[in-house]
Amino acid sequence: MSEAKGKRVADEVRRPVAGTYWQLYNAIGKAASKGGGSGFFIDCEKAKKDSVTYRVTTLLDSGDKKEPLESLTALVAGQLKTAGWSLSPASGVHRSATKNGTTVELKPSPVSGTSVQLEVRSKCVDVGAAADLLTAEYAKASDNYSSSQASASPIPTTFVEP
Repeated sequence: MSEAKGKRVADEVRRPVAGTYWQLYNAIGKAASKGGGSGFFIDCEKAKKDSVTYRVTTLLDSGDKKEPLESLTALVAGQLKTAGWSLSPASGVHRSATKNGTTVELKPSPVSGTSVQLEVRSKCVDVGAAADLLTAEYAKASDNYSSSQASASPIPTTFVEP
């Protein structure tokens, strides 16, 4: 597959992930303090060579350093359920659900012991010759999902430039 066609395929999987991210980000409301998100393409694990997945992540924090992560996770999971995403298992800090090729996951933050990471990701897709270019570009930069843009919920329309 050519690089141009691969980028079109990549953009086609990015759009629903971005839309779901904004839907859930806005559904969380004041249930948790939210930073801005980052969107990026990475190689798929255990998939063929030219496959990538698109992920958008953000950190969620209760603002109360004494609140257990399970409480924050339960609160956020409740907000996501009202937005149509019932995450399982029903308890614990790590929960997930998949619909129409998009996976939503809550898990402990890899950088903070008091935060939960919200991740929305696409299925793995073959993007041919664009795979190495996308993963290299997104290793250096990411799509910016600024919290100030939440009401407009913009979907990225271009790819990052190194």
